[in-house]
Amino acid sequence: MEPARVSKLPSAPALLDLVSTEADYLFQTRSQSPTDTRKQATRDHFDAWAASRMEWEQKARAYYDDQVRYIKFLVPK
Repeated sequence: MEPARVSKLPSAPALLDLVSTEADYLFQTRSQSPTDTRKQATRDHFDAWAASRMEWEQKARAYYDDQVRYIKFLVPK
């Protein structure tokens, strides 16, 4: 029985170039999936509310102070 032949692999830079080229091609031709659309809608929603965050923190100061104390309790210095 003959030993299995091992084909010569491309050198590391050539292999990386091939992977990079293939990855670029995949990302350029990929259509937007429903998950991507939902994620973008979620980002847009919270970005719209971000401008009023400080106002909400002032209205509910006791709640946010309590949250800060709790996180400091959970996360050691």
